[in-house]
Amino acid sequence: MKKTITILVLSVVSLIFSSCGSRMILTPSNQSITAIEHCSTEDSKGTRQVTIYQINESVTESDLEQFRIHDDIEYAAVYINNGKGKEIEYNVAGITLLQLVKNADLNISDLNHEHFEWIDTPDGNRNIQFVIKAIHFDEEEY
Repeated sequence: MKKTITILVLSVVSLIFSSCGSRMILTPSNQSITAIEHCSTEDSKGTRQVTIYQINESVTESDLEQFRIHDDIEYAAVYINNGKGKEIEYNVAGITLLQLVKNADLNISDLNHEHFEWIDTPDGNRNIQFVIKAIHFDEEEY
């Protein structure tokens, strides 16, 4: 059996994964976007809140339109495991997840069966939110 794990994340995220552990939380009422883990970690830059979302195959534009980025967030980055990705450095405060996906030139089909990780981190007087879809597991049996 061969297992391949591809993780395309920012280096700061790797540190967060090691600190957070795995803690399941309840699924929100919208079954197309499922929160599967939530935790927080602290370092010299402050406290980071991490939530990982599973984007299910049945997700629609309407589902993505329901999720808004917090008003204090000024920056977002979107990464996906096929190498496509885009940093969005203009005002993302208050926009929906659908608008963020469109701003990153992604399609809803790019989101299926992947994870989003939302990391809110204080950085001086600027709040940063990384939106990362970057975890992919492949298994092959021999």
